[in-house]
Parts: sequence; structure tokens; C-alpha cells
Amino acid sequence: LYFEGRHWTGAGHKFIVFPRNPQAVDFSGATSLRGRTKDGLSVLFDITFQYKVKDSLPDLVRFYRQWGEDHRYPAVTISRNVLRDVVATYSAYDLFYEREQVKGAMRAQLTKPFSDRNFELEDLQVVRI
Repeated sequence: LYFEGRHWTGAGHKFIVFPRNPQAVDFSGATSLRGRTKDGLSVLFDITFQYKVKDSLPDLVRFYRQWGEDHRYPAVTISRNVLRDVVATYSAYDLFYEREQVKGAMRAQLTKPFSDRNFELEDLQVVRI
């Protein structure tokens, strides 16, 4: 595991690069999430969040074996499913008037699956419901 700087790899070798800075995922506009509330109403919601790939060697090796070099695909697919499931546990009234509670539930439900897959959730914003 190498961090910034110059490192000699030798001929025919390459580095596998994972970003250390927070990466943003934006579900808004054309990529807005669509879900159903507990009372069956269809709702469209925009959410943005930032995550980091943890930089411990055993976790990175496990992550690379499972997902390869594409760190964005699992973050997007996992978050899309989890966020839709959280919205389905609230009524339409609660989604509009209890936004902080909904945001806290989304953050809490997203933290565990992210941690299991070597991600660290930095921040989450509910932009529009």
C-alpha cells in the first residue's frame, strides 16, 4: 500500500489507484430516485452524498477482489437500494415534514452496508423530495 510520492514499480507492473479524497454521488435531475411511500404514493427525491474508500490494505485487497477497480458502481447500486427502502418505511406526510428524521434514517441505514464494503460515508444531503 503506497500513498503519495514517487515509487519504483519495475517494468511491466502498474499501480491500482483508489482515490483517497471524498467522492460525490448525486441522484438529481435525470438520475433522481423514484420510490414509494408507506402509504403507496410515488415520490421522486434528490439526494447527494459523499463517501471515501477506506485505505487499509486488507480491506482494499478484499474490495479489489470483489469489485475490481470500479469503486463507484457498488457505491451507487448499494445506496440506490438502501435509500429506496428507507423511503418506503415513511408516510408521505413524514417525508415532507420530518426531513431531518428521514435524513438521519438514510444515513444510519447506509452506514452499515458501506462499512461492510470498505466505504466510509462522509455526508448525506436530502436536496428535494
